[in-house]
Amino acid sequence: MSSSATARAMMLEGKPDEQILKYAKKNNISLIVMSSHGRSGIAPWSLGSTVTKVLQKVGIPLILIRAKEAKEELEGGKVFHRILMPLDGTEKGAEVVPYVVELTKKLESEVILTEVVERGRHVHTIGGLNYIRFEDRDVETMKARAKEYLAGVGSKFSGTKAKVSSEVRTGEAAREIIKLAAESDSSLIALSSHVHSPLEAWFQGSVTYKIIQASKQSVMLVPAPEVRW
Repeated sequence: MSSSATARAMMLEGKPDEQILKYAKKNNISLIVMSSHGRSGIAPWSLGSTVTKVLQKVGIPLILIRAKEAKEELEGGKVFHRILMPLDGTEKGAEVVPYVVELTKKLESEVILTEVVERGRHVHTIGGLNYIRFEDRDVETMKARAKEYLAGVGSKFSGTKAKVSSEVRTGEAAREIIKLAAESDSSLIALSSHVHSPLEAWFQGSVTYKIIQASKQSVMLVPAPEVRW
């Protein structure tokens, strides 16, 4: 297969995260790809690492490659053979969709669209933070809406090489996404980061953070428009 890609090597001096971000911004880079060198789980993305520091400030899409899993996939002759794309029905949550569509114009990947419906929500009350459980009928209504929404997103893959399926789950979002990624043997989790600032506010405690910390899969993150470079 022919390729029109070109490559060049650059040596930068200074703090890795600062130099990576500075170079990317100065040279109008549209994607950063980084690799972990540890085992899957908490260790590869430990706080204080170059990866984490880049994540907290990046203003362009970024792919984090799990080194061990990626090597096994390449040895099998596949690249991103199965992509899990979590969505939440919002415009910001769908920022990642065009990027996965473009990937599947080149790659014969299976794309699994998923939305997790929470069974309740935390609300601030006079007594503190309380968890309010939704009525079963309300959960079923939200699941029906989610199924319809995913079907609409799936239609965007018409003309690509993707085989698209969808699944609606209930429960805690990060936990269910990580579980589905493992059950489906996905090699990439592609999601939009609901960024409110380019710094740590969106990162700590978010669904995105939990997925990065606990999943075994490579992760593609697409930031919200307001923090793009």
